Amino acid sequence: MPSKIKTQKVASIVDKLQKTPNFVLVDCQTTTHKKLEELRKKLHDGRSSEDRKPFFAVKNTLFKIALQRAKKIDLSDDSALRGQTALLTLPMDWSDDLKTFYTFVKTEGTLKFKLGQIDEKIYYEQDLLRLAQLPGKTELITKIIMSFKSPQTRLVRSLNHNMTRLVYILRNKGN
Repeated sequence: MPSKIKTQKVASIVDKLQKTPNFVLVDCQTTTHKKLEELRKKLHDGRSSEDRKPFFAVKNTLFKIALQRAKKIDLSDDSALRGQTALLTLPMDWSDDLKTFYTFVKTEGTLKFKLGQIDEKIYYEQDLLRLAQLPGKTELITKIIMSFKSPQTRLVRSLNHNMTRLVYILRNKGN
C-alpha cells in the first residue's frame, strides 16, 4: 500500500512531466549537495515564477510510476534508472538550459547524463552530450544575421544588384 507522501511525490512528478515536454535524467551519485545547489541556482535564473524547480532528485521507482501515469516513455527494464537519479525538466526551447547544464557538467565533472526525452525522442548519454554542444536557436539566428553583414556578402549583393534590377525590369515589361 503506497503511503500518502509517495503518492504526492508521484503526482508532483506527473504534473512536472505534463507541464514540461522535455526532460533529462542525470546521474548525481558523486556530487555534493553544495554543487547541486549551485547548479539549481544557475538553472533557476532564467525561469519563470511557475517553474522555479527545474532540477530535483527523484526516486527511481516513483519516477517509473510517474512516467507510466504521464503516458511518456516506457523505462520498465532500462538500466538508466539505477543509482541516484535527478530529473532536469526542460522547456520547449530546451537548448539554453541543456547548454547551461552541460557547461556545469564540464567544469564540475561529477554529474553525467543518463537519458532524456527531447521533442518526443529518446536520447542516451552520448547523444545528449552532442545535443548540448550544439549552438542554440538564438545563436544560430545571430550567426545568420551576421553573415548578411559580412563584407563578402555585401560585395556579392552589390555585384548582383544591377543584374537583379534588369531581371525585374524585363519581367515587368513582359507583363
